[in-house]
Amino acid sequence: MTLIVPTAAAGGTDVFARLFAERLQKSMGQPFVIDNKPGANGMLGSQFVKRAAPDGYTLLFTYAAAQVANPNLYASANYDPVKDFAAIVQIGRVGNLVLVRADSAVKTLKEFVDTVKGRPGWPS
Repeated sequence: MTLIVPTAAAGGTDVFARLFAERLQKSMGQPFVIDNKPGANGMLGSQFVKRAAPDGYTLLFTYAAAQVANPNLYASANYDPVKDFAAIVQIGRVGNLVLVRADSAVKTLKEFVDTVKGRPGWPS
């Protein structure tokens, strides 16, 4: 079994993937190999798994941005998280933040949405 991790080795996602793989290996009696494929905010690893044989031996251990944000932000993502992947387990949950500069006129999410709606085509 190959567990593709779309981040560099020793980062948070990689550490959790290695712990997860170790437990799976013990419970299944099947060797698991971690294959880090960092780059493009997880898109490289995700694209690799999308192209892998659909035999169940290549798994993607990923995070929300790579599956939720990237396909909506980058045409180059080249994958659909719903059509191209089947989620089999959620390991954890991490919050996401929307931040602006401290000196920005925008102070709330509503103000941000209103600002963006008032600027069709932004950013361009």
